[in-house]
Amino acid sequence: MKMIITGYGRHGKDTACEWLKNKYGLTYESSSMFCARAFIAERLGYSTPLEAYKDRHNHRALWHDLIHEYNQGDLARLGREILSEYDIYCGLRNALELEAIK
Repeated sequence: MKMIITGYGRHGKDTACEWLKNKYGLTYESSSMFCARAFIAERLGYSTPLEAYKDRHNHRALWHDLIHEYNQGDLARLGREILSEYDIYCGLRNALELEAIK
């Protein structure tokens, strides 16, 4: 089973995923953490992906633009990459990407 958890920033998506993990043993990945590891930390000069992830709320528009650029030409790219490794994609915030992933 594959799932996508959507919602606004800081509205409990990760908390819901933690509950699903603990209750059903499902794996999940936050789109923000995935992107921090895959390309954002290095591109923005952070020492570690965790440092970038913790600072993401200070640069929401920039992160949005970088993720959009990452998906350019293939709106399902990020979703496909996350869902190839995890049961749950946590943090999808773009309706066009959701349609492409479906």
